[in-house]
Amino acid sequence: MTGPIDAFILSIHADIPAFQSPTGYSMPAQPPLWEFVTTDYTAISIIGEELEGWFDPFTGYLKITIRSIFNIIFFCLRNIGSGRKRAPSIG
Repeated sequence: MTGPIDAFILSIHADIPAFQSPTGYSMPAQPPLWEFVTTDYTAISIIGEELEGWFDPFTGYLKITIRSIFNIIFFCLRNIGSGRKRAPSIG
């Protein structure tokens, strides 16, 4: 996926323990217990374009990409009461 970032979502989920999960791994329960969505944020470039790579020595796979690093600043704690709240589910 490429393009501009429209929003950030911060959510808190109950845990589905590994022994109860169909995947065998711990995973977040749905729906979230609390969720905050914001489109009001500031992105500050920390590092411009730089090379980043992935190498798998077993297969010889090598992928080089260009990435940019940003510091994203948004304030949700001041708005914590405006998030969507749900009762915890027990399953």
